[in-house]
Amino acid sequence: MTLKEILSASQLDWEVEKVPLFSQCPESHFNMHGNWSESGYYGIRRKDNLEILGVCTKQYQETQNEQIVERAMQIAEAISSEYKFHKALALNGGKKIFVQFKSPHSKEDYDRYIFVVDSNDGSIGLSYGTSNKVLSCANQLYLFASKGKSVKHTKSINIKADNIAEDLSSQLVGIDNTIAYLKQQRISDQAVRNIVKDVMKLPAHINEVEYDDNKVVSKKTKNKVDKLLECIAKETTEKGDTLWGLLNGVTYYTNHEIKNMDRDPDGIEKLLFSNANKMNQIAWNYVNS
Repeated sequence: MTLKEILSASQLDWEVEKVPLFSQCPESHFNMHGNWSESGYYGIRRKDNLEILGVCTKQYQETQNEQIVERAMQIAEAISSEYKFHKALALNGGKKIFVQFKSPHSKEDYDRYIFVVDSNDGSIGLSYGTSNKVLSCANQLYLFASKGKSVKHTKSINIKADNIAEDLSSQLVGIDNTIAYLKQQRISDQAVRNIVKDVMKLPAHINEVEYDDNKVVSKKTKNKVDKLLECIAKETTEKGDTLWGLLNGVTYYTNHEIKNMDRDPDGIEKLLFSNANKMNQIAWNYVNS
């Protein structure tokens, strides 16, 4: 697909603009016809629906969707010309833009992807990482290549696509090797208890009496724990009592049990930026410890 075709098919063929924000002088007392002055800040506004996506300073350089998608295409091309465009989405009304490309080399039980995220609200710079989708259960796991590796919005932006491509290629290989290792590692009941404690942020040293006390652990949290244990039981039954099955128990929970259909119908934003992402990262760190 061409750049224009991707923008049109993904409903990203709109632009943003930086507009000055004004504040009312104190003596006007909220009189709409009173004196107003420039605040020194700017709003990042969608041109199509005039929605303000974020607030920035004068130095901030807005980035258009066309530039974000084009940069993602450059990164994918730098890895391999065989990478195919998979999807692009406007997250949270367009505050962030997500672009994903599929690797031509899928594994037997999961597909591999790279992704690029940038913001129209000024919250992040160009960020990137890899993801996989387990074929049997549609569990998705998104891992940023590095939290510190983002490109800030300035006029002199230079994404260095070759360097980013090298990072992503290395991460893809590393994750494949890790998954192969996780599939061979058996788990104990204690491992299940440990990961549930970590993911649900339960007290590290809690006994059954304390757990049953609603003052220590709320009923709402207990319901979440029960649901997570169900997901872990399901995935370890299907994939074996291994670290791979344990990890998928958590990702099944975050993918299929945590939902916000109004704001995030595709479930991508939660897996990138919300508590679901944090849970997945905790689980990934645990099985790699």
